Amino acid sequence: MEVFVSLPSGRSATIPTAPTATVLKLRDAAQEIFGVGFLRLLSSQGQILDVCSTLLDTGLTDGETLTAIVHAPKICATRKAFAMRFSNGHALCWGDPKFGGDAGPSVAAAGRVEQIESTGHAFAALLADGSVETWGHPRFGGDSSRVRDRLGSNVRQIKGSHFSFAAILQDGTVVTWGRSAIGGESQRVQHLLRDVCKLESTHFAFAAILADGRVVTWGQPEDGGDSSSVQNELRNVASITGSLSASAALRFDGSVVCWGDAECGGDAGDVQRQLKHATRPCLRKALVQWMVIQEPSSCSKHGY
Repeated sequence: MEVFVSLPSGRSATIPTAPTATVLKLRDAAQEIFGVGFLRLLSSQGQILDVCSTLLDTGLTDGETLTAIVHAPKICATRKAFAMRFSNGHALCWGDPKFGGDAGPSVAAAGRVEQIESTGHAFAALLADGSVETWGHPRFGGDSSRVRDRLGSNVRQIKGSHFSFAAILQDGTVVTWGRSAIGGESQRVQHLLRDVCKLESTHFAFAAILADGRVVTWGQPEDGGDSSSVQNELRNVASITGSLSASAALRFDGSVVCWGDAECGGDAGDVQRQLKHATRPCLRKALVQWMVIQEPSSCSKHGY
């Protein structure tokens, strides 16, 4: 049989194989042909193919078209531990067990880790079946038992702040856990968290970008969790970046909106005019210029 494999760039190849061959063998052949590592194969329906399954088990037929995407390894860290997700879906942790240095067999040997995120003291792993596993300090996100029934499947993305985690479900709603007052509790804004596309965070708060470009925030109010002062400006938002205690939103018209602790970037001050029609390079230059004129210790109130 032959399988047609294509990259998002448009490059493609026809690969001869056998129904009894594994997805891993097909992937390795695609990587050699394209000269690209860390590939992941997706079916025509967008489903990720398990590398341990045979082509017959996955239901692939002769002449089927697959898409190959790059899924590079990633390392993330808590304050005293590291976790690495390999391109094959396995995970490895090391460091202080109290800070997530030991994931346990349920995660380390699962072989289906899609994403790993961290707080300062714990890790969360999104698995291929849409479930989430957590470990590390219980109060900082390592214990997700309070919301376990909502994290059993259908999770699309996870995001960590320094103290809490948030997860987007397939239906566009959000689940949070960790330190309640610092982003782990989102009850106040749950009615607004609909059609969520992406999550971003500061150390102490979260921001959710909705499908219509609006933004919802929660967590420590003065550290990015309260965006009410600029809420009318938070529309048509393309992306958000968080500092220690402030957030900056880049809108599709090129303008930038900031909120949170003024000493950590929540007030653009003298460069606000330059941010009215910012491109990404211009935004970077303006923010660097703004930080240079601040006191060296102005963003160290929390001791980080």
